[in-house]
Amino acid sequence: MHRKAALQADFSGCTRKLVPYIEIAPHPTTQQMRSRAKRVLIISVGWMFIILGIAGLVLPVLQGILFLLIGLIILSTECAWAHNLLQGLRNRFPRIAAHINHAELHAKAWLHRLTHRGARVADPE
Repeated sequence: MHRKAALQADFSGCTRKLVPYIEIAPHPTTQQMRSRAKRVLIISVGWMFIILGIAGLVLPVLQGILFLLIGLIILSTECAWAHNLLQGLRNRFPRIAAHINHAELHAKAWLHRLTHRGARVADPE
């Protein structure tokens, strides 16, 4: 549903007309902007936990595996590769699957609170 604006050049003495079409994208709605912002926030937080997890694998202070799992759980809501990797971990390590499911519920609840906080403040009711 892009609007097309046609530019037409008419040269005197020329029989050729130049008609290039320029695609003009419609302005995004506020809902689309919020959706994009939410997606960027989720992906950024997920990658931050992945980076902390990688650092935690070499630093004795951080729990690397825990941060990697948290990052994968957060990213699995937006990225198919993270969801598939998490499913593979559940299948390979069934004893840990219950802990992953429990952590996933907490992470989803945290993400819901984080991304819907602004909506409650903006609501006049």
